[in-house]
Amino acid sequence: MDTTATTSLRPWVSSYPENIRWDDRIDETPVHEQVLAACAKTPHALALDFLGGTTSFGELGKKIIAFAGALQTQFGVTKGTRVALMLPNTPFYPIAYYGVLRAGGTVVNCNPLYTVPELSHITKNAGADILVTLDLQQIFEKGEALLKAGHVKKLVVAHFPNALPLVKKILFSVAKRKDLARPRQSPHAASISYFDDLLSRNDTPTAVAIDARKDIAVQQYTGGTTGIPKGALLTHANISANMSQIDKWGDGLFLPPSKVVAVLPFFHIFAMTVCMNVPLSNGTPVIMLPRFELKALLALLERTRANVLPAVPTLLNAVARADSAKPEQLASLEVAISGGAALPDEVRAAFAKKSKALLAEGYGLTEASPVVCCAALRKTSKPMSIGLPLPGTDIRFVDVDNQSVVGVGENGELQVKGPQVMPGYYDNEDASRDLHGRLAPDRRRRPHGRGRLRLPRRPYQGPHHLLRLQRLSAHHRRSADDPRGSRRGQRHRRARRISRRGPGGLYQAQGRPDRDRSRPQELPFRQAQQDRNAQALHLQGRFAQNADRQALQERAA
Repeated sequence: MDTTATTSLRPWVSSYPENIRWDDRIDETPVHEQVLAACAKTPHALALDFLGGTTSFGELGKKIIAFAGALQTQFGVTKGTRVALMLPNTPFYPIAYYGVLRAGGTVVNCNPLYTVPELSHITKNAGADILVTLDLQQIFEKGEALLKAGHVKKLVVAHFPNALPLVKKILFSVAKRKDLARPRQSPHAASISYFDDLLSRNDTPTAVAIDARKDIAVQQYTGGTTGIPKGALLTHANISANMSQIDKWGDGLFLPPSKVVAVLPFFHIFAMTVCMNVPLSNGTPVIMLPRFELKALLALLERTRANVLPAVPTLLNAVARADSAKPEQLASLEVAISGGAALPDEVRAAFAKKSKALLAEGYGLTEASPVVCCAALRKTSKPMSIGLPLPGTDIRFVDVDNQSVVGVGENGELQVKGPQVMPGYYDNEDASRDLHGRLAPDRRRRPHGRGRLRLPRRPYQGPHHLLRLQRLSAHHRRSADDPRGSRRGQRHRRARRISRRGPGGLYQAQGRPDRDRSRPQELPFRQAQQDRNAQALHLQGRFAQNADRQALQERAA
């Protein structure tokens, strides 16, 4: 590719780190093949660390193969079969994920915190006959409800204590026995299989010919904040391309001896790619936590000396405000990558006082596998910038009304094109028609003169914002029972729609603060999202209050 032409059409290329080229070859080898190759290359190296229990790459590879073989022989999984995973971060997740892909199936991620109606929509819409889950009571009972309703036909249940090291396994089995379900006593026991039993069969899977650019690896459902969640179809090439882009952008960051912390849930697209796929494909260990707890995270960093922390702003804020955090607990941390939401400047500043780690902000979306842009991971970038488009990624800014390209420094709608962009949505022709590989996220951006992207920032809303959100959440609760909703509720909701065709046959998704076009059955999804947002803000408020209280006590002492 001509460098001059590239620079003139893509001004961000001139700001690239010297070791990174925009036109480098993008690897589209299916992710499970890359991970299995890493397992064969370094069988004795550490692959997974879960609360002190370890799995080597050799062990991981054997379990992936065994699970893939069992899926084929016991359930008839073949190319295109949808297999839903409703698992928190445990060793069971990567084994099941890569096992499904090796068997030729398609992964459908399910958030264990979702309600049964939300899970019902996802499993029904995807046509997932098999659900892999845990025997933790709060999670298993949701899977059992889906089985009873006929939304899935088979459950594969993993025994949670088996993921723990021996001492913790014994303690959990004694002290937390009431938290475990009893699948063998379920009235649907005939439709339930067990994860460890499937592995013990050691079935050898048959080879499956994968067309990386056509075959779907993951059917990832969007958050549902603009209506009923849609299934983004991500091909093997989409996922592998984004892995390759991130790997190149990291310039060796994700290679051994690095260690990547996985506290963000794998069922989220950001963690699936950055916390799991990228490091494991490079033979780099992943250090897992099943959920975010500040004390546990700090202890994990001190114990493992992990150096890469993909995170979200709320998590970084909790770390930054933790007076109890010791310097030695954060000493190993080299890079923290913030995604999922805009990073407030005050959180960035507070984190910089607490840790010497480089803090880089990125931007992405489910439909792009997910990363589109990221700040440099080897040098400090300007605040309020989500960095530069990844290698192989094209962006442009257009006027919402006439689709004309806007100038530098002007606000415009961002449109994205690249090998990581999905081909469309599942069973949703209206939303995916005429995408032509280009996405239009429902936000405004401002292009910087050297190609960096800046987000329009709202003032950071901390714990004091919780009361307003609770009022809004309560209002949604009332309007969910009323098919007509209310005018007040309509003003607070934003509907996403597909606009008429613009120049070049491109479509864009627009957010309009006008009348809600959602059908009544969409409201529970929005309500559930509001509830989760309220819970997140509540936790954030607790972290802030505890930090302030500790600071006052220390000053008083």
